[in-house]
Amino acid sequence: MAELKSLIQERGTIRGRVTAFHKYMKITEAIDSKAMHKVQLNELQFKLERFQNLLTVFDEVQRKIELLSEDTLEQERQLQERETMENNFCSLIVQAQNIIESCIDAQKLNETNRNDGSLNSFESKSKSLNIKLPTINLPSFDGNYLKWLEFRDTFRSMVNENESIPKINKFHYLRSVLEGSAAVVIKSIEFSSENYDVAWDLLCQRYDNTRLLVNNHLRALFSFQPIARESHQSLRYMIDYFTKHLRALGTLKEPTSFWDTLIIFMMTTKLDGATSRKWEEHRNCLTEPPSLESFCEFLRNRADVLETVHFCKTEQPKTDKHVQSKEPKYTKAFVAANSSSKSCVICSKNHFLYECDKFKSKNVDARLSLVNKHKLCSNCFKSGHRPSRCFRKGCRICNAKHNSLLHKQLQENGTVNIDNNIPSPSSSSQGGSANEQVSLSAMMPGQVLLCTAQVRIVDPNSNKTYLVKALLDNGSQASFVTEELQRKINLPISHQNPMKVLGINNAVCAASQVCNIKMQSRVNSFHMMVSCLVIPHITNSLPNVEIDTSTLNLPANIELADPSFFNPSDIHILLGADVFWEIVHGHQIKLGRNKPTLQESRLGWLISGPTGVGSGSGVHNKICNFSRNINESLSRFWEIEELPPLNRQKFSKVDEGT
Repeated sequence: MAELKSLIQERGTIRGRVTAFHKYMKITEAIDSKAMHKVQLNELQFKLERFQNLLTVFDEVQRKIELLSEDTLEQERQLQERETMENNFCSLIVQAQNIIESCIDAQKLNETNRNDGSLNSFESKSKSLNIKLPTINLPSFDGNYLKWLEFRDTFRSMVNENESIPKINKFHYLRSVLEGSAAVVIKSIEFSSENYDVAWDLLCQRYDNTRLLVNNHLRALFSFQPIARESHQSLRYMIDYFTKHLRALGTLKEPTSFWDTLIIFMMTTKLDGATSRKWEEHRNCLTEPPSLESFCEFLRNRADVLETVHFCKTEQPKTDKHVQSKEPKYTKAFVAANSSSKSCVICSKNHFLYECDKFKSKNVDARLSLVNKHKLCSNCFKSGHRPSRCFRKGCRICNAKHNSLLHKQLQENGTVNIDNNIPSPSSSSQGGSANEQVSLSAMMPGQVLLCTAQVRIVDPNSNKTYLVKALLDNGSQASFVTEELQRKINLPISHQNPMKVLGINNAVCAASQVCNIKMQSRVNSFHMMVSCLVIPHITNSLPNVEIDTSTLNLPANIELADPSFFNPSDIHILLGADVFWEIVHGHQIKLGRNKPTLQESRLGWLISGPTGVGSGSGVHNKICNFSRNINESLSRFWEIEELPPLNRQKFSKVDEGT
């Protein structure tokens, strides 16, 4: 009880000091902020700082009183006492801060008014130029020793040495810029103004280790990869790379000024053959050992020469903008085409050549003559290639590269033929029309996942974002977007001359519309602009069946790019090789044999590969890249596989194609 009584008396003393500060603030408020002298302002700042410290003392005294209070009613009364006192503290602190800020603003205004002439001139120039300086962002730090010195010096100059920033704000800034292992160092420290210095000192103790910093910079110098091919970019990168680490070592008090011979030797061993020969020729002309500065100057001059030669080679002659090239433009996307046209070249009816009664009624020589006349392949009856390059099997009777309808031993009745050469609707000639359907499928066992990711697409008009699923494919030279998504978001499109998209077997699909989309990552701040060709459809739902994820043993601490990768979903965007390697980076995680692989990317972790599901004797349709309208192809495939024995005298109508 004696201790409780002493604490209550101490609290009474604090209450008296609050009352005294309140009276002081009433007197200070009566003074005009413009008339307040600098001495009065300093006095107010000093008293405010002591008053803020008094709040900390009160908090500690009140906490002890509350712990010693055993009665419930007494505890509630003490809580009300705390609330009342804290409200008084807060109102007086805010009131004092407002007076200080208004006084500082008034002083700045007085200072500015002394130079009205120059100020008006500067303002008029600023308004005419409309200049806005960019915001300086605080550097982030993830625990990489190679980035510590830069982070330490920058944060110290921008935050630590800025006395106008309260320590609680400095602590907030520090926590916001730390990532990974660096954030873990101060994670357990309580967030308060008193603990800011503790957190900063702890961070410096952890990473301001001179020995480790020196080791990491030396390791970086020795691990520089040799230059494989002579180029101005690689030479300039080498200069910047070695200079950066040598300066860091100099900051760490290492005698780098005496390392010229060693560094020159290290750098020459990393040069490409052509530059190394040029350096040896230059060195033979020197009378004294070269310095590191002279060696770097040689590399800079060499880079300038290579850059000049490069631009001279790549500069294209100017052409008249009204003259358009007659050469068609192509982009490759590995697809096959499913032609919607099957017009017969003999009778112009809607059937394939091998189904034409007029063609089958002729003898073998007449059939061969018609095939040569129309420049068709004598093996599959399609145009655009020779029999030697035809991927279809040859005659089922003699195995030669011709259709069974052209076999010399066959009679004119045309009743005997083996349907191994029925042209599948999924094949196309090299000169496919613009309305051909894009597809690419393969028949193989098991389920295989393709790389998909959920991304956000920004509406350029309203800045609203839409979450869609994208397919990542570095086998395509271009990126694509569906007409459905383009219409839904109302993305602006530009028209161009029809571009032929070439695929497997030189299948062709035309695209004449291009739109630029702004894509954002779902898991971080990564974003980029992607130029896409607009096409009606990309692929069917991926995956084609639902995947059981319980057998994949996915790690629990990763952020998947597509959390619903196991559910069949529509694909609205295909990201090709033009942006693929800007997205994919980092590490891989193997989930095991006959299981998919996880690939780190800026969109999250991508998952792709075999799932080990459905790998029995059954055959499943596998989407390799694009797939559309392949049902007819599959049905004909199974018809081929169910052919009757060769000794049968009659065949079905479909069999009569070869």
